[in-house]
Amino acid sequence: MENNLSLSLIPIGGVGNVTKNMYLYEYNNEILIVDCGLGFADETMLGVDLLIPDITYLKNLPAGKRIVGMALTHGHETTLGTSLHFAGFAGTISDLRHAFNGRIVKCKIKRLR
Repeated sequence: MENNLSLSLIPIGGVGNVTKNMYLYEYNNEILIVDCGLGFADETMLGVDLLIPDITYLKNLPAGKRIVGMALTHGHETTLGTSLHFAGFAGTISDLRHAFNGRIVKCKIKRLR
């Protein structure tokens, strides 16, 4: 009997620096987003305020793949700063460590209203 189970780790941002953290854990056809951070522009990026992960892959998922949730590992902007923008894709936002991260996101949502 052949086993077709597979696990992939796909870095969307955060590789090689400490900002824009976003990783996808893909198990068969299910995707868990871990962190959804932003980065800050430096002096060479005139007119740019924030850097966000490129979510083209998530917007164009192959047939049969689905996002099952988003987990935020801690409360820094580099890990949860863009979670509001991508939450519509992600279904349930979970917190791996404690409820503090969830409260931060809820406060961000409240401020936007």
